[in-house]
Formats: sequence, C-alpha cells, structure tokens
Amino acid sequence: MINRNVASRQEPALLVRAAVHGVFDQILADPEFSGDLADTLGKLNLAAVRLRERRRRAGALFIQRREAKVRVRGDDIQIEVLDTGSPSRLLVGEFMVLSNYVAARYAADHRVPIIYRVQPKTNGEFASQRPRLSLYPEYHAGIGLDYYAQFSSPIRRYADLVLQRQLIAALADPDRSAYSQEELLAVLAGAENAEADGRELERRAKRYWILRYLERNAANSELGAIVTREGASAELTDYGVRGTLHGAPHVPIGSQIVVQVAKVDPLRGWLTMDYLRPASEVIEDAP
Repeated sequence: MINRNVASRQEPALLVRAAVHGVFDQILADPEFSGDLADTLGKLNLAAVRLRERRRRAGALFIQRREAKVRVRGDDIQIEVLDTGSPSRLLVGEFMVLSNYVAARYAADHRVPIIYRVQPKTNGEFASQRPRLSLYPEYHAGIGLDYYAQFSSPIRRYADLVLQRQLIAALADPDRSAYSQEELLAVLAGAENAEADGRELERRAKRYWILRYLERNAANSELGAIVTREGASAELTDYGVRGTLHGAPHVPIGSQIVVQVAKVDPLRGWLTMDYLRPASEVIEDAP
C-alpha cells in the first residue's frame, strides 16, 4: 500500500510508477490473485527469472544496492529508498536488458552502424575491464551477453535517442542510415564524457540533499544502519547514504545496528556516525 500523505506530494508519473510496482509485487507474491493480469505477470516473471539465471551462468555480475530517490521543493526535502531487488523491478530490468540485446544483435546481424557497450574478458576472467563504448560488437562480460547496446532510455540519454533513430531508419530502409560512422564516433566520444560527469553530478547532488536533511532532522535521533566495512563504515537504512562509523565493536559486514549522527557536513559530503547498539533493540526518536 502507498502512504497517501506521502504520495500526494509526489509527481503523478512517479506516483503511478510506484503504485504499479507495488501492485505487481503484491500480485506476484500472493498465489490467491487470479485472472488474466496475474497469469500474464506470472509468466513474465518466470521468463525474467530464467533470463537472469542464463546471464548468471554466462558470468554476469549482479550488484544490488538500495537506491535513494531525493525530491527537493523549496525547503522541503523528500527521501524515498527503493528496493531495487523487488520482483517487479527485476522483471522490468531483465526485459529492458533483453530488448537492448535484441536490438544490438539485429544491428550486428544486418550491419547497421550503432554504438555498442562492450566489456571483453581478459586472460579468461570476466569483467576484468571496465565497460566501454565501441562501434564494433564484442562480448559484454558484466551483462553476460554477446551483443549489448543501450536503446531503452532516449529521454535520459541522447546516445539512446541516436541509436533508436538509427534502428528505425534501418527498419524502414535497409540501405539507409540516419547517422554515418563518423557521426556515431562523435556521439560516442561525447556520450562517454557526459555519462561519467552525469553519474558523478547525480551522486554528489543526491548525497548533499540527504546530508542536508539529516543535518536538519536527525540531531540526537537513533537511526538504523547496516555495517559495510566491518565496523569502519555503515549505510543508513532509511536514507541509502554511507558514512564513517565510530565506536563500533568488531561486527561483520551486513550486521544491522543502531547509530546516531555525530557530524555532518553537506558541502564537503562528510557523514560520521556513532555506534550505539545492535538493531535487535528498539530504535527510538527516529525522524
């Protein structure tokens, strides 16, 4: 269920997306649901699980972290931590990967010039190199597929829009290309720089606003956290942000604990937390 007080402040598109994921997760989790929608979702989920397992066997790497979404309106800061491992999100993710693979394979088979994402293996080891962009198809070790390109987010990434235009032109006329290889090479160079800069800017902005929220609202509050480096650092459960941890005994990675913010500096990106106790005890006064 969605908290209506929180939901009413969200943008309609985000609200609809959250509602859809929530409903789909409920249907997938409850065998009592029946009907065409439940039957279709069940089949899609089974296909997604099989696709994921096939990529896992091929060497794909699956790194799941809880993702924080931050919305700022005036002085109001709203933070929502998403479960990226929920069945509905995994289902959508697998079919997004599949669509990118199918488009990339079609382009390779029909010699349509596009920008591929590649990650070749070196010395028999998968994912030993960072992913990169290329005009030539190669194996992508981290994804676990022979061909891969990103077509699925033309609103967020200009390169995706370019590839969609290229594919549509080729489908309409196999002898026609919307972009030459030289033009694609220019897009590739700009995309690599823009992608890295965009990720870093998003990371810094998100961290800044989360720390601003904690600075305003979390003074003297007890917060749940998960240990990430054997007592040296932890991630706040409700905010998806990591910081240095002081005073913790030797606790293994993944342990749930209770902490208190000791020092926070949004401009510098600093967050220091004091260890209080294991999370098996009640957390009080959380913001």
